[in-house]
Amino acid sequence: MGVAFQTPHCGHTLLGLYACRGIVSAHGGTIAVESAGHDRGTTVVVTLPALDDEPGEGEV
Repeated sequence: MGVAFQTPHCGHTLLGLYACRGIVSAHGGTIAVESAGHDRGTTVVVTLPALDDEPGEGEV
């Protein structure tokens, strides 16, 4: 399940997406980016693994 939102175009540098990529990657997730073309919007999908309810062997 995702959350959709819109932001106005204002010459983004994608630095925020770059920072998110590092955080998501460190947690075993992925980021997918799709666009239908110029001025048609972009969809960014962040997927993270589910958190285990109980710690595994060797975890606290």
